[in-house]
Amino acid sequence: MLDNFLAMHRIKPRERVPVSGNEMAKHAVMSQLGISLTSAHTLFLELRTGALVRLDVDHTPIVRTCTSCITPSGGCRRRCRVPGLPAGRRSP
Repeated sequence: MLDNFLAMHRIKPRERVPVSGNEMAKHAVMSQLGISLTSAHTLFLELRTGALVRLDVDHTPIVRTCTSCITPSGGCRRRCRVPGLPAGRRSP
């Protein structure tokens, strides 16, 4: 999803630092290490207190359409569709 977003805006970052979760991404941004494309629902407190701000960027927020179901074996399957991704491609 991020790669498609960067390509759409013709953005080529000098450096990318992979992080293992939303909390790590938020702390990196609050430490002024860069910016992050993060799900809005994980930022409620930080946006409300002003610790983080939302940048006004074209084509955001990125809206995903997700469906979940319980399989007969008791497992859970989730399928998401992100506008702009090729049909049939799955996004986590």
